[in-house]
Amino acid sequence: MHRLFTSGLDEAMVYHIISTVCLTIAVVVYLSDFPQRWFSGTFDIIGQSHQLFHVLSALCCYFDILAVEQDMRASDRHWSVLSVQPDTPSLLHVSTAAILLIIFSYKFASRCLQSHGQRIGICPCLCCKQTDPKMKYQ
Repeated sequence: MHRLFTSGLDEAMVYHIISTVCLTIAVVVYLSDFPQRWFSGTFDIIGQSHQLFHVLSALCCYFDILAVEQDMRASDRHWSVLSVQPDTPSLLHVSTAAILLIIFSYKFASRCLQSHGQRIGICPCLCCKQTDPKMKYQ
């Protein structure tokens, strides 16, 4: 809203508004179960509110990308600072960060599952057939 009132209505701002409208309509359609509530049996396979939600969300992302592209092309905005940055993350940096994130997520998830299994009395490995009087095995 601040940008709309301070810099006026340029091409990028129009894309931002369209994006916001698409996302708002997506939420309203999804929450109201629009087609299947009023036309039951007609939209069982194609045209459900969940599918319309995904289409409108994709349109929202598309218009956001167009808006950011227009913002970056405008030389009078603060995005021009990005054009003089000496280095951007390489594929090696991004893939290393992704691998570390996957390893961390796996370790965290496995620790949570083990502690949850011990709390509810299930063997942590979920495949043991050992008999332990304290544990109830499934």
